Amino acid sequence: KRDSAEKIKKDEQYIMSTAVAIRDLKNTDNILGVVVVSANIDDVYLLLEEISSQIYLLALLSSLLTGLLSFFTSTLITRPIKELMKSVLKVTNGNLDEKIKVKGNNEMAELAKSFNLMTERLDRIEESRQEFVSNVSHELKTPLASIKVLTESLIFEENIPIEMYKEFFSDINHEVDRLNTIINDLLSLVKLDSNKVNLNIAQTNLNNLIEAILKRLSPLAKKKDISLIYQSDRETTVEVDEVKLTLAISNLIENGIKYTVEGGQVTINIQSNSQEAFITVTDTGIGIAKEEQSRIFERFYRTDKTRSRDTGGTGLGLSITYRTIIMHTGSIQVESEEGIGSTFVIQIPIKHV
Repeated sequence: KRDSAEKIKKDEQYIMSTAVAIRDLKNTDNILGVVVVSANIDDVYLLLEEISSQIYLLALLSSLLTGLLSFFTSTLITRPIKELMKSVLKVTNGNLDEKIKVKGNNEMAELAKSFNLMTERLDRIEESRQEFVSNVSHELKTPLASIKVLTESLIFEENIPIEMYKEFFSDINHEVDRLNTIINDLLSLVKLDSNKVNLNIAQTNLNNLIEAILKRLSPLAKKKDISLIYQSDRETTVEVDEVKLTLAISNLIENGIKYTVEGGQVTINIQSNSQEAFITVTDTGIGIAKEEQSRIFERFYRTDKTRSRDTGGTGLGLSITYRTIIMHTGSIQVESEEGIGSTFVIQIPIKHV
């Protein structure tokens, strides 16, 4: 039976000793002797010291490696962020051509892609803005230039017949009306683009709305001997802003009249179901080239600039129509063939969302 065990350091050596008492079998309290067993455990301690040193070394290397990994990881993360910040500052200062190089497929790469898409969008908006300002300037300068020429003729010419006075004043009045139309269209478009326009939604009889438009535009059609044909198989009531929808549909019908040759026709058709109403405007006009159909809803865009100005167009009517229909959560599509005519289809929900 083992009574005790201990380790001691003696003469620079590590020794482990164990003492066992020898007892009388008849009287266990009587100790007959003690057996002591000792063993040198220097090798064990040397091994433990070696293991400890290795553990300390591994801990040091691990700490160093962890520090290096943390440094490189933070660098990998912060470097793209710094590059992004530099690019943001460049864009803020007006450099819309700034792009970030996309590397990998991680979150930063996705952020870089989004940033590049944003700058492309901003660049397109800036181009549109510059084009818009240029077009507005041109549209306003053209009638002003005509007015200036006419007034100078009246001022500096002597002995002008009264008939010529009347003709010049009639031309001036026409140019003033044109200026007024451009300004009103611009104001309407700016309001629609600002998304600050509130729709005055009310139950509206679509049939009555179309009939009122046709009654107003019939004199314009009669001047060109153009037939206005109205088709509808049922009464249709929709929840819309009557004033704005009237303007949108009027623009389509008026364009159909302007660009249809004498003796042609413009057809307006209403169809509906329980969910949607469809207004179709078809003319037998000059048509629109395929490559231009995707751009006709852009502001100031004209397929035939000379003809548009001769007919009094501002290039804003279809853009106003498009924005109005979108505000009603609807859609507008066009199909056209040159020399045959065009068809515009407006879709709007029966119930306003």
